[in-house]
Amino acid sequence: MKAAILLASLLLPAGALATPTGQFVARWQAASQAAKPAGSAVTAEQALATPELKALLDEFAAVAGAYRRQLLDARAAGKPPRACPPSQVDLTVDAVLAEVQTLPAAWQSREFADSFGAVMDKRYPCASLSARG
Repeated sequence: MKAAILLASLLLPAGALATPTGQFVARWQAASQAAKPAGSAVTAEQALATPELKALLDEFAAVAGAYRRQLLDARAAGKPPRACPPSQVDLTVDAVLAEVQTLPAAWQSREFADSFGAVMDKRYPCASLSARG
């Protein structure tokens, strides 16, 4: 599934969708629960064959791609980026959503892109930015 997310993030248009975080999480949980056999994880093939999961993966990839473009644009403009992830980031929807759910309750009504950014900023702070605190 990681490869599908990476590939989709490279192929999707720049615009990220504006789904509220709580709605994205609820939709992902319901669709992944319905698509997977009891006690197992959803495979990439299952996700891509399930219209709701595919739509959510596409949105996740679009949000991840927009976030990456923000970092690249800041660097290209000579500005410090908001975060400094390594060149190879191992992201899964489930792991990111688990972190999203630890954000304060008010974040659940914010756009998923905002919550994704907050999680990634916290996960990968830049050394110079975190030193300034």
